[in-house]
Amino acid sequence: MAIVSFDPDVFGSQINELIDIADDFGQAQARLQSVLSDHWTAQNALNKFESPENSVVNDLVEAFNNIRGSFENLAIDLHAARQQLIEADMISAEDLTKITDDLESLDESIDSIDDVVSPQQTMNPLNGPYATPV
Repeated sequence: MAIVSFDPDVFGSQINELIDIADDFGQAQARLQSVLSDHWTAQNALNKFESPENSVVNDLVEAFNNIRGSFENLAIDLHAARQQLIEADMISAEDLTKITDDLESLDESIDSIDDVVSPQQTMNPLNGPYATPV
């Protein structure tokens, strides 16, 4: 039977690495949103509404938004792991405080990532801000 040992320093450094990755991803996602906004003006978006590049852009937007969801799920799993460490009495109060702070920083980093909105979503009268309730 193997004995599992918990190293709070390794756990904390992995959370901090995830924070850096989430921050980098958030910056990339913001740049993508900026490019999309700059690339398509309202008229241009309407002219290209059915073009092949829209499919690629929509796939890219969906991929970015799915990655954000994966970050959220990972944070949920890490909070559950923290809870299990508490219940198994495998963590000191000092380490628990540090891990809790690290997880809060991760949550803030993930919360700062906005969903990317494609120009079609904002310009389509059926699902954008111009939508008219039926």
